[in-house]
Amino acid sequence: VMRREQVRFLAEHGIATIGGTRQGLGAIDHLARWSVPPSPTRRAAGSDGDGIASLLGGRTRTTIHEHDAKRLLAQHGLTVVREHLVRSVDDARKAAHDLGYPVVLKVVADDLPHRSDLGLLQVGLGDEAGLEAAWATLERRLREMTPTSIDGFVVQPMIAGGVEVFAGVKRDP
Repeated sequence: VMRREQVRFLAEHGIATIGGTRQGLGAIDHLARWSVPPSPTRRAAGSDGDGIASLLGGRTRTTIHEHDAKRLLAQHGLTVVREHLVRSVDDARKAAHDLGYPVVLKVVADDLPHRSDLGLLQVGLGDEAGLEAAWATLERRLREMTPTSIDGFVVQPMIAGGVEVFAGVKRDP
């Protein structure tokens, strides 16, 4: 049995102590459970995608951009905003017409997760002229940056109010 001075000394030096056999075995059990790979997530009813494997498309990707991440979340039953991935200003016009103005225009790329910091999204675009001007601005900014790869642009409706959620997930063994 350790004395209080010994426990205090160990704690001051960042050394964890366990108060007894039951607590010690419980701690070992928790550590063992934490180190086991998680079981596969279950797919939502009616989900027809191949999950993350289909999103990776045979590429090695350390980051999955917003559009693919939302597709994955939708496959598992979460509600996400409607959007269209486009690669031309003509397709952006069609998408905005389908969704209805005002819209948001965003660059989509795995290696650009913080697009707002880089000025790579435009919000509150109320008409076709605004959309075209925003497209030209984003293309100009991209030419100045030369990111590794761009998957396109996302057009989505401008949604006011509600709660916006940002989440990052990383498995770090």
